[in-house]
Amino acid sequence: MDWTALFDLTWWTTARLGAAASVATAVIALAAAFAALSQLHLAVRASEERSRPIVTAGLRRLPHNKGYLNLVIRNEGAGLARDLNVTFNPALHQKETTTEGDPSVIPYIRRRYAQPIALLAPGEELNNLYYLPTNTHGGPHKNQEDVPNRFNVSVSYGPNLSRRTWWWPWSRPAGPYTDTFTLDTSLHMMETKVSSSTAPEAQLAEAVRTLKRLQESTSYVAGSLTDIAELGIRYRSRRADRERAEMRKRQLRARVEKHNNLADRVLARRKNKAG
Repeated sequence: MDWTALFDLTWWTTARLGAAASVATAVIALAAAFAALSQLHLAVRASEERSRPIVTAGLRRLPHNKGYLNLVIRNEGAGLARDLNVTFNPALHQKETTTEGDPSVIPYIRRRYAQPIALLAPGEELNNLYYLPTNTHGGPHKNQEDVPNRFNVSVSYGPNLSRRTWWWPWSRPAGPYTDTFTLDTSLHMMETKVSSSTAPEAQLAEAVRTLKRLQESTSYVAGSLTDIAELGIRYRSRRADRERAEMRKRQLRARVEKHNNLADRVLARRKNKAG
């Protein structure tokens, strides 16, 4: 075929123009269909990514316990994390006590993640105490637990329910997902901050001190009231004793007076008989 004839206007007949238009229309339709399928594929993948679970591992400071750190496994995604496996590198020790001789918390972590976790819902988190400081009153301290300060936590979870359908060849099960997180306790121990007297923590501490002083004052007042009550009881007891003594005196005077009257009458009768 002489391709130069395509540029000869006399070569293009009505039939040839119609055939060329049909071919061009078919090519455009195929390109549009391919573009639509590609966009649909991207939309499906984006929907899967938005609805997938995202499990993270991290360390978190306890807000009201200085120096303590929690190990947190959390599902940050929008889907259910199924068959969650959590492993540690280096592996957790098998000891039952800390370096201070207290019961260790590490066996709880070891037993918790010894078996796969069936489901971890979106927003759900698992907390375990990991770092127990030896000195909580300032200055350097170390972990009572014989575990490394820098370690890796690997999480593996999924798959979700399969989304593969007969009409969509790119559909596939979501997952399994695997991530490894390197955690370091020293990052949390080097935190610096400034406090103000107007901060909520400072105001709360001042309120606690005020309540303690109020409690001491109340205890003093309560003790004083107790002493006053005891004095009142003693006063009433002494007053009652005085009143009983006065009553006995009156009774004794009445008896003496009655005896004297009786004696006077007897003497008066004797005098009358003698006269």
